[in-house]
Amino acid sequence: MADLSSVFGPHCKTGNFVPVVVFGKTLSFDRRGANQLLRAAMRAYAVPYEVRRIESYNCRMTTSGKSWSSHAWAAAVDINPEQNPFTSGKVVTDMPKAFIKAFTDEGFGWGGNWSSAKDAMHFSLSPNEGGKPKPETFDRKLQKAAIALWLERNNGVNIEPVGPKPKKPGKPAPPFGGIDLDREHNARKVDPAVLAFQQRLIERGWKLKASGKFDLKTEQVVRSFQREKRLFVDGKVGKNTWREIWESDVT
Repeated sequence: MADLSSVFGPHCKTGNFVPVVVFGKTLSFDRRGANQLLRAAMRAYAVPYEVRRIESYNCRMTTSGKSWSSHAWAAAVDINPEQNPFTSGKVVTDMPKAFIKAFTDEGFGWGGNWSSAKDAMHFSLSPNEGGKPKPETFDRKLQKAAIALWLERNNGVNIEPVGPKPKKPGKPAPPFGGIDLDREHNARKVDPAVLAFQQRLIERGWKLKASGKFDLKTEQVVRSFQREKRLFVDGKVGKNTWREIWESDVT
């Protein structure tokens, strides 16, 4: 269970965050952990690896839905989730070992080292995720040094990373039935709506069985999809998740 309250205070407390500029992108991070992120990024700048997408704060539960995510404290970052996905088996990543080490050397736990599910995009200061938080006063001089190093590495251009090009665009969603679909109410009988969104998720590249029944695997995929698309992670298919399953770009 991720509970960083003793280190970083209440979760989802945006007043505890500061804007941090890393990899040419500005994101919110907990002010007491920001120096660790800056130092990790500065180490990582020496590694040939393109960070196309990096995200931190998200007031949400974990993918399992059993506790608050370290993202709710803005004490974690996800990097290039499309290339480094959450998986239940072997770790999938395109990150060089030196890039990962840049973060772990600065006290971040890496999701690719987890014993069961693997979360290669995820670097966290949460102790239960292998992190070693070192609360410090936010050092604005360190931030300036990090920006200067980034500019030096990029020939004076503050490049804003862009997301990956979609494999193909989304398409209009069929009408939503008006009632949320979930494992509690839709697991026993075949439901055409469940079958429809399962088939669409498979079409998008997610691995699950299109049975028409909202089983545990389907809930896990829905949670992972919601996380990827920055939706509220609850494992249920409501109108917003239903729409995104069809209409968001396939990445």
